[in-house]
Amino acid sequence: MTIQSTYHPPHTITPPIVNLISQISEVVGRLTVLIDNLKELRLRRINRFRNVIVL
Repeated sequence: MTIQSTYHPPHTITPPIVNLISQISEVVGRLTVLIDNLKELRLRRINRFRNVIVL
């Protein structure tokens, strides 16, 4: 038994849309790297503080 789909989305993917999606993905990737770096710096500061207290 086969089911045929007659649904057609109300949009089409055009080259400008693909370009915008790629630009958004690039910005999200850069933000992810920045956030990861900030988290790493924060952890280093916390560890440095803990080491000073322990000593």
